[in-house]
Amino acid sequence: MESSGGGLKFNYKPNDARLVGEDVKEIHEKRVMIYSDGTILSVKEECKSGIVPSFEVIVGHTVNNDCNSLRAKYLLDNNHIRIPEGTKLKDGDRVNFYGSLEGIDSDLGIMVVQVYEGMYENTNEN
Repeated sequence: MESSGGGLKFNYKPNDARLVGEDVKEIHEKRVMIYSDGTILSVKEECKSGIVPSFEVIVGHTVNNDCNSLRAKYLLDNNHIRIPEGTKLKDGDRVNFYGSLEGIDSDLGIMVVQVYEGMYENTNEN
């Protein structure tokens, strides 16, 4: 992991992020791209032996012009995680998933993951 202009870049290659185990063939991999304009994404990985890695993605700094909210531009829909286009993301919002992280480029605001199971939690609802 290397810092780039205040953001995070993960230099994982897709082939390096694959998981191995007896049940892998039974899991349908979902390739998900989260594209949040101006967002710096903080990623926390919890990896336990014999268990698919768990990631918690926390929406970071609001660096867009209005300094108030961020907008999720795109998330490929799948059976587990759905963030509709235009969803407002604010500091503290979380995306939790189990799977393998392919990469993050916070300069472009793009995160690509292989998702096995996950959920989005908006912690800023009134």
